[in-house]
Amino acid sequence: MSGSLGLLRPRVVALLVVGLVTLAREVGADNVVERRSLRGVHGLMVVAEAVPATIDSFVTDSSLKAYVELKLRARGVQVYGKEEWLKDRSAPTLTVGAVALPIMQGDERLGFTVATQLLFSQAVTLPRGQETVPTISATWTTVGLKIIPDAEEARGKWAEELLGGLVDRFLRAWGDSHSISNGR
Repeated sequence: MSGSLGLLRPRVVALLVVGLVTLAREVGADNVVERRSLRGVHGLMVVAEAVPATIDSFVTDSSLKAYVELKLRARGVQVYGKEEWLKDRSAPTLTVGAVALPIMQGDERLGFTVATQLLFSQAVTLPRGQETVPTISATWTTVGLKIIPDAEEARGKWAEELLGGLVDRFLRAWGDSHSISNGR
């Protein structure tokens, strides 16, 4: 029995990798309601969560943050630094995060499955009967799933690969929400 399982493992790993590659695309709840939450917002601060140590030789939190900020600025979105943001705490944030799981075959690491997320959060007011409750809430989000091979040539080059489609999705939603608010 264990001999047949040994032959099956590489096939199962290959099927899992093919399945994950097939699913390696961006998804999110980008809908009209979420796009409306972007309306009237002219700037934001980008926040990067710490990247797991398992993939920090491939990509860092600072490289993810820099990539997102560069793409946003190129499209005319005002990106606040920490000092600017602290002046107006109602200014929204766009948080970028990544989690990774190693893809293993026995003791050999073949690569990583990396899930990334962009999360737009802002100050909101919740009506509760005769009162309102101010809070901060995520109002727009998108996630992506990618496979990173464990190869030397991949190191340090994954910010665009992991986030390109997610940032493009955010910028489309941002543009659409501002077109709606401008009557176009």
